[in-house]
Amino acid sequence: IVSRALSKRRRLALSAMEITGMLLITFDRMAYIYSGDTSRTGFIMVRVSNFIVFFMTSMIVYAFNMYLTDLLTEEGKMEEPPKRLKVVNVMAILGMLLIVISQFTGIIYTFDEMNRYHRGSGFLLCYVMPILGPLIQLSVAIQFRKKFSRIIYISLLLYLIVPMVASIIQIFAYGISLTNMMIVLVSLSTYIFAFLDIN
Repeated sequence: IVSRALSKRRRLALSAMEITGMLLITFDRMAYIYSGDTSRTGFIMVRVSNFIVFFMTSMIVYAFNMYLTDLLTEEGKMEEPPKRLKVVNVMAILGMLLIVISQFTGIIYTFDEMNRYHRGSGFLLCYVMPILGPLIQLSVAIQFRKKFSRIIYISLLLYLIVPMVASIIQIFAYGISLTNMMIVLVSLSTYIFAFLDIN
C-alpha cells in the first residue's frame, strides 16, 4: 500500500489480492471452527464465514484481473487491455452476485439443523469462476508473454495454474481447503515476485 515503486493501480490490485487472501483463509478457518456449533454465535459465524469464503473466491479473481490489466497497460504499453479481461471482470461480478442470491435460494450451499454446511444442487456453479476466469487470464498471459519480464511471467503462471489444479482436486476432496490455501500462497508469491522484479 505504501510502496512508491509500483503504480498506484498495481499497489491497489496487490493490496486487494493480499487482503482478499487474508479474509479467505481466516474465514475458511472460522467456518470449520464453528461448524456444528448450534449456539447463536455459531449460527451467525458459520453463515458469515461461508459467505465470505465463497464471495472472496470470485473477488480474488477480480483483484488479479486488475493486476494483470495494469501489467499490460503499464509495462506492456497497451492502450486497451484484451476484451477477454473485461469478460473475466463480468464473470467475477456475476460469481459474487450468485453467492448473494444463494443466501436466499440455497443453490450453492445449505446448512442442516446441526449448523453444518452441505453442498447445494448448483455447487459446481461456484467453481466456474475459479477455473474458467483463470483459464481466460492464462490465455492472455501466454499470448502477451513477451510484454512481461521473466520473473513476472513465472509469477503469473504460478498464480493461474496452481489454484486451478487445486480447484479441480477440491471438487473431489471434500473437507480440506486446498483451493483457498493455494490462492493465499500464490497471492503472497505474486507480491514477492513483483518486488523482486523491481529490484
